[in-house]
Amino acid sequence: MKDRKAVVTGIGIICAAGAGREALREALRKPAPLTADAGLRLPAGLVRNFDIREYIETEKGYLDRTSQLAFAGMSLALEDANLSREDVQKAEAGLFLGTAFGNHQTMALFFEDLLAKGPRFVKPILFPHAYSNTTISLLAMEYGLTGWHVNFASGGISGAAAILSAFDLIRTGRLDMALAGGVDSLTEMLVAGLQAEKLVSSNPCKPFDAARDGFNPGEACVVLVLEEGERARRRGARALADVLGAGLASMNKGQERSPAENAMYRAMESALASGGATPDMLVASANGSPLRDEAEWKAVAALAERMPGLNMTSLKPLFGETFGAEGPLQVAAAIECLGEGIVPPALNLERQLGAPPLPIVSGTAKAPAGARALVNSFDDGGSAVSILLGKPS
Repeated sequence: MKDRKAVVTGIGIICAAGAGREALREALRKPAPLTADAGLRLPAGLVRNFDIREYIETEKGYLDRTSQLAFAGMSLALEDANLSREDVQKAEAGLFLGTAFGNHQTMALFFEDLLAKGPRFVKPILFPHAYSNTTISLLAMEYGLTGWHVNFASGGISGAAAILSAFDLIRTGRLDMALAGGVDSLTEMLVAGLQAEKLVSSNPCKPFDAARDGFNPGEACVVLVLEEGERARRRGARALADVLGAGLASMNKGQERSPAENAMYRAMESALASGGATPDMLVASANGSPLRDEAEWKAVAALAERMPGLNMTSLKPLFGETFGAEGPLQVAAAIECLGEGIVPPALNLERQLGAPPLPIVSGTAKAPAGARALVNSFDDGGSAVSILLGKPS
């Protein structure tokens, strides 16, 4: 069977910039670094002024914050794609969701309750909400989805892997519609753990900068509606972007590259090969971490001759490192950048980490963005995903 075309017809996003696509576009048009949160005492991409009641039709007895963000992202995605519950049920839409940390807020509450009261008196409502796949199951039940149902718990690439899987099933004829994305939330406990590992910076993060010293944490949910191209056309859907190709690679030692660099290189190479095109813009996974940024910088440099005219950026100073939501958030941002015709600058970049310098946009936005964008997602455990997008054809 000839590969079919997959298109993005809806974006549901809630992040530090706010809720919905217009909030995302405004953040990309007028990029600003994250400010310090008083409670966390460091710059963080928190979702503020959030009320779950705006996104659910019936009252819930209990929802972890991660699940709350996911319900919001799902509601916004269907609204943006002009789809009803009945539409996605009739289409037998698949559901693909990634999360790095799952419902960690509830895990902590359950464990604290267990220690305080013992196993006989712990709150029973907490236990079923503590699993990594609780959120996707709640969404499936809420929307009556009985098709593909896959939860990805693959660290930082979880959301990107969810999109890759949905794309693969659509292009090979096994699925016509998918809801795919990622979600992760922040708590003081999680941030304290990241601080203990010396992964986060108390200053605005500086991706690809020689003086980088860690990332700024963030939270978000992004859900994309992916459809087979002809089906989307028949229902009169507005295509926001074509998904042209994707690549997944794990860390192993190459002859010329470090393991992390090799994973990124091979993921990008695979995405370019499967998409049969080269990007004009690259949205990097770099977040200010010493090892990740260096590995990605070297991987891009090794492929530079195959990507002429490229403009690069990192969006982590705007939204924070959103873990399992990283890939979907960057895909959504890349789609908006292609539509707006801009490449936002990588904020806080003063001196690149190596030479010769890569074409990283800094200072002010660059236009035009071109017709295609490559999005990178990386997990520090050693896996990488790259997704190649194009303006709708």
